[in-house]
Amino acid sequence: MLDRKLLLVVRQRLGQANYESPWILPQTKHLPGESLRQTAERCLEEIANDVKASIYGNAPFAVFSQK
Repeated sequence: MLDRKLLLVVRQRLGQANYESPWILPQTKHLPGESLRQTAERCLEEIANDVKASIYGNAPFAVFSQK
């Protein structure tokens, strides 16, 4: 058991195959019919499928909408 919280930051390839982001919170597209929690769980699995992690709570940390 950890005695403090951890925050996952990653460098992702977003859009262009040759572009790598600066250190950011994990991101993925929200799929129709998915809850925000399901989107967060899928994002974590896609980025770090071999990491044992749990998401506590249902409040979003951040939501970004692009038009």
